[in-house]
This record gives sequence, C-alpha cells and structure tokens, in this order.
Amino acid sequence: MKKALFVVFLCLTVAACQKANNIVVDSSNRIINATGLVFVGSDSIDIASSINVHPPHLLIQDSFMVVLDSVDGFSYLDVKVENDSGTVLTEQSFASPRGNSVAGSFHFIPSSVYVGDLSYTFTPYNVDGAAGDYEVKTVHLFNSSTSPPVVDTVIAPDSIQVNEANTVLFSIYAKVTDPFGLSDLEIVYFNTKQPNGVPSQYNPYHMFDDGGASGDITDNDLIANDGTFSFEGQLPPSTTTGTYTFTFYAVNRSGVTSIPVIHKITVY
Repeated sequence: MKKALFVVFLCLTVAACQKANNIVVDSSNRIINATGLVFVGSDSIDIASSINVHPPHLLIQDSFMVVLDSVDGFSYLDVKVENDSGTVLTEQSFASPRGNSVAGSFHFIPSSVYVGDLSYTFTPYNVDGAAGDYEVKTVHLFNSSTSPPVVDTVIAPDSIQVNEANTVLFSIYAKVTDPFGLSDLEIVYFNTKQPNGVPSQYNPYHMFDDGGASGDITDNDLIANDGTFSFEGQLPPSTTTGTYTFTFYAVNRSGVTSIPVIHKITVY
C-alpha cells in the first residue's frame, strides 16, 4: 500500500514539474519592448513649396527600423504620427520581424500643412495585445520662405499714476497678424526697460490671445483667438517713477520674429 502511494505521489510530482516547466517556456504573454530606433527620414522638413500652393499639399515619406528585445510572442509594431496638438495624422501596423527588429516604410498626406513638430511613436504589442516600451522620433516642419508676423497696434496707457496705498492695475493689448493665419503664431511677448535703462529681470512678459484681460478695447469685448493679445500688469506702491520702455515682438512657428514695436509708459 505504501509503495502504491509513493508511485502516485511521484507521478503527481512529475506532472507538477511538467506544468511548471510549461509555464516557464510559455512566452505568449511576454511584454515586448522597443530598445532602439534607426530612422531613415529627415529630422526636419521644409514645407515652403507645399504651403505656398493652392491647395496646400505635402507628402511625407519615411523609413525606419525598430530593435526589439525579443520577438517571442511578438504580434505587431504600431506606428503613430501626431502633430503637436495631439491630432493623429496616420497610424499603421507592421507585423513581420527580421531577426530582432521590425523595418518598414510609410507615407501619408496630412489633412493640413502647418509649421510645427510631428511626433512618431513606435510601440510593439504582444499576442495578448499588451504594449511594451516604445521609441519616439520628432520631426520638425518649417517654412523657409515664411513672412514674419506683424504687431499692428499696441494699445496701452501713456502714463500711470502710482497709488501710495494700493497696487494699481493696468492692461496692455497688442493686435497681431500673420500672413499664414493666427495658427502660425508661436508667441507674443514684450520686454521692458526701467527708467535707468536696465532691462527688467522678469523679461520676457508673455501675452495671450485668450480674451482674459479685464476691460475692453474699441468698445468691443475681448474675444479669444481674434488676434488681440493681452496682458494685465500691476504697479505696487513702491514702483520707481519715470519712463519705462516696452518693446513688443511676435514670433511665428518657423521662429521668424516680427519687427519690434516700442511703446513708452511714464509712471509718476
């Protein structure tokens, strides 16, 4: 009887070991990670010849090779291209590994041609649909023939009286245009110089086209994204009196800067 029990126990032990071994060698649920990227396409693309035609038209073509830490349990490589607003421009999959890598090429025509950054994300998936570590490549789109934006008008007080007891609030507005539309603007800002000619330590002061400043101009309420950039400042009672110089700039997404516009405010 004891011998029979020993045989049964031995069989169970062998079966358990076989089951454990099966778990060890089963790689179907293994996470596949991307460990390297060889990108054949350009790091930057000049869209001058594409954006200046009607309608704007741009064909983007790129090739790549993504190195994987393993292909055991590999299913496919997802390639996603997004603009810097997070809009997905194209998404494609590649399922044929070559050794421990996946190579491929793709092309697409964006629905709109613009200046900015494209983000290419290469993500491997296993047979269970689980994503592993990914690789990212950034491609910059620029316009070599772009015209600079223009600061058309600055609306600001010519003088402000300091209140010895309270902080004084004031608003500044800059009307800005761009030959390729407001979406081509990257930043609007101004720098200031104190009455003694020393630049402010807080330069630059960013302005925003969000309709957020108090008050109104030209009898119309401020509207977001209408090209009127605003800034609300404050003068504490300790503000040094004298004439301050404000210099305004606008920069488009290609990095081209407008001609500066100067406005002086006398604080007394």
